[in-house]
Amino acid sequence: EKRRKNRSWVLILCISTLYIQGCITTPFLRKGEYLLVNQRVRGNKHVNTENLELIYRQKANRKILGITPYLGFYFFGKSIWDTNRIRRQIRQKTAYYDNKISMLPEGSFQDSAKLEQKKEKKLKKYYIKLVEGNWWMRVVGEPPAIYDSSKSKETVAEIKKYMFNNGYFDAKVRLEEDTLIGGRVSIKYHIQELEPHKIRRLKYQTNDRRIRRLLDSARTSLEVKIGNTYSKADISADRETIEKNLRNKGYFIFSREYIKINVDTGLSQPVSISDSILFKKEPELFNRNGLDVLFTIQNPEDG
Repeated sequence: EKRRKNRSWVLILCISTLYIQGCITTPFLRKGEYLLVNQRVRGNKHVNTENLELIYRQKANRKILGITPYLGFYFFGKSIWDTNRIRRQIRQKTAYYDNKISMLPEGSFQDSAKLEQKKEKKLKKYYIKLVEGNWWMRVVGEPPAIYDSSKSKETVAEIKKYMFNNGYFDAKVRLEEDTLIGGRVSIKYHIQELEPHKIRRLKYQTNDRRIRRLLDSARTSLEVKIGNTYSKADISADRETIEKNLRNKGYFIFSREYIKINVDTGLSQPVSISDSILFKKEPELFNRNGLDVLFTIQNPEDG
């Protein structure tokens, strides 16, 4: 018997959710507006999809089992949202408290102040309903994600920037807008990663002998390494590590401002034994996909 009741409740919940979902219709959208129902990245093979999704400048409405119940709750609330009724309630409450305050004996400042506080508290609730919507709209529901094409263009630019900062200097991103029946739009970001730029040579330059020795001993703890794909995040992490290590070794006023980074993507030929060994393993590093990274570290006491 108990199981039957539970099943009945589940069935009622499912039917209710589907009904509310059906409330989402084009009459709620203005002319030229579209509901953003989906965004996807396509074509990326090495760059993490979840990291790219975090870049979206506009979010679609949340889904559960392929439907948007929170959006359904919002539209249900909007369908019963009576702003004229709320305005009448505001006028009635204002008149009610103003009348009570006017009936107080002369000099009843404390009682008058208390009534003013009650009045403000009551009216605040009504004004929230008037401006932000009813309980269904504010608490349970989720407002519609009205598609903004400028946000998609911003997302394309941000994805390109992210790809560049992770070594894919030549990556291409194409936006596809697919309008669906019922005033909806689905967005796809097509990505061509192309070949990543990898580190061909890595050099740490400083005029301070002690700093040079400290850098040599700390190399294993650094993220940037020959053969790795270029990463702006790794370079930033190494600047922090170098700053921390030097401060711990007595360079108390040292900061990452004294570390300059130079990245050279120019074509190169093997010029040393280590270059020749690397050239045999990864010849692509010595064409347009290779780059040299130079860390220049200055002792702040040198002025």
